[in-house]
Amino acid sequence: MAKSENDKNSPEKQTWSTMEELLLACAVHRHGTDSWDSVASEVHKQNSTFRTLTAIDCRHKYNDLKRRFSRNLVSPGSADEETLAAEISSVPWLEELRKLRVDELRREVERYDLSIS
Repeated sequence: MAKSENDKNSPEKQTWSTMEELLLACAVHRHGTDSWDSVASEVHKQNSTFRTLTAIDCRHKYNDLKRRFSRNLVSPGSADEETLAAEISSVPWLEELRKLRVDELRREVERYDLSIS
C-alpha cells in the first residue's frame, strides 16, 4: 500500500535537521512552552520545508529533544513533568544545539573547500 502524501510529509514522519531543531528550540526559548501555536508559526516562517507544521508537532519534537538533551541534566525519575517543563522553559541545551549546527556548517565548508581545490 502506498503512503499518502500527507503521511510522508507529516513532521512526525520527516527527519528534522539540526537547523530545524535549533529553530524550534529558539522559538520555544522566545515564546515558552505555553505558546505552541506561536512556536509552530515561527518555525514554519523560518523554514518552509514542512508543508504542515502544527503546535502538536512542535510540542512532540520539543519533548523528543528535551528527553535527548535532558539525560545530562536530570537523572531519570528525579523530577516530575511540571518541574521539568519549568526547568526547560529556558532551554538550557540551546547552546548544545548551536554547537552541533556550527559543527555541521564547518564540515560542509570543509567539503566545499576540498571540492574547489
